[in-house]
Amino acid sequence: MSTGQDTAIGNGTVVTDRGVQAEVLTADGVHLRYIDQGAGRPVVFVHGWLSCAEHWRPVAAPIAGMARAVTYDQRGHGASDGTEHGWTVHRLARDLDELLAALAISGAVLVGHSMGCSVIWAYLELFGASRVDGLVLVDQSPALVIDPVWDKATIARAGAMFRDEELRSLCRGVADPQSREQITRQTLTGMVTPACPHAILDQVLAWRLRVDGCYAAALLYHHAQQD
Repeated sequence: MSTGQDTAIGNGTVVTDRGVQAEVLTADGVHLRYIDQGAGRPVVFVHGWLSCAEHWRPVAAPIAGMARAVTYDQRGHGASDGTEHGWTVHRLARDLDELLAALAISGAVLVGHSMGCSVIWAYLELFGASRVDGLVLVDQSPALVIDPVWDKATIARAGAMFRDEELRSLCRGVADPQSREQITRQTLTGMVTPACPHAILDQVLAWRLRVDGCYAAALLYHHAQQD
């Protein structure tokens, strides 16, 4: 689809060069912004903690030439509504279920990155796999928090990153307005290659700072407890 300009068609739906941009209203009153492009087998992209649908653009665009690519902003992220409730992986999984139902998606391939993988596992736990034909899970350890009884080999196999107090300290830093930006920048820098252009770092940092610090901390702590 190439319209040359955005076209509003009502109810907050806009047709762009990237496809249809619209919203789903969840059962607890949160508007989730999504972009639906291409046709054929649905591939649904689930972004990670403090990310957004835009993160997937370089991947979703070519996929949309071969299949139906759906990206969306999870609650409190990107252009979706902020909210003072629902900051758990399982509420995000329910949001995913409501998105799939609203778009009448079945036979989907779910693609998760980082926390998005936890959301997918929670979705399967809650709702089963009747709408899902395949999974792509990117860059998420099976367990993030180190069990005190684990030896070094077990920690390495699990890919665990934090002792509980280290995680709590990180969450406190994310929630604190005085340290939030510095902590967010530090965690981001540790996730990219040294050659990452500064313009991309600045853009991704802006996405991450879009999320309220207290809720970001609550979501991180809950995500890290998943196994």
